[in-house]
Amino acid sequence: MDDLNQGKKGISDNEVEDFLCEMKQPSLFDNTKFYRLRSRLVELVEEIKLKRVTERENEEKIRHLVHEKHELERKQESKQEEMLNLSDDHDHKLQEQKRHLDDQIHSLKEQVKKLQVHREVHDKEAKSLKDDIRSLQWTKYNLEKKLREQEHMLSAHHMSTDQHRNEMSTIEKKMAGMMAHYQHLADTLKRLELNGE
Repeated sequence: MDDLNQGKKGISDNEVEDFLCEMKQPSLFDNTKFYRLRSRLVELVEEIKLKRVTERENEEKIRHLVHEKHELERKQESKQEEMLNLSDDHDHKLQEQKRHLDDQIHSLKEQVKKLQVHREVHDKEAKSLKDDIRSLQWTKYNLEKKLREQEHMLSAHHMSTDQHRNEMSTIEKKMAGMMAHYQHLADTLKRLELNGE
């Protein structure tokens, strides 16, 4: 492009018109001017060729760049579509995992509620059993106390019965003695009565 601009600066349109005017004047047209004109025409043709080659190269580059642009746009669209699909898949998987986790959390909450109910029932049963054990221990203590009291009373009763038996035996002995004495007195009285008659 720089060579082309330099060539354009070297030969102007006015100079070409001047040469063409000189060609129309045969008397003024000599070999030096002819060679100079031919040389400049050759330069102009070369510049035109170079310009055409440069334009073809530029057009080829433009086509190549347009093709690359289209390819890049196609790849970008493909990548965007792929990213969109991946994003959709990712969102879908996240939703599935979230729903699965929500189900697990709900199930765990239900299990925790059931365990809490079981624990409350177990605590109530344990408290009831402790109360029953305390009540049974108190009942056992009272029964043992009553048993000791009754054993004491029975022992006292046995002692009282033995004492009563001893007292009854003593009374019986005294009664027997008194009866013997009474019989003796009765016999004596009868003899006295018989003797008195």
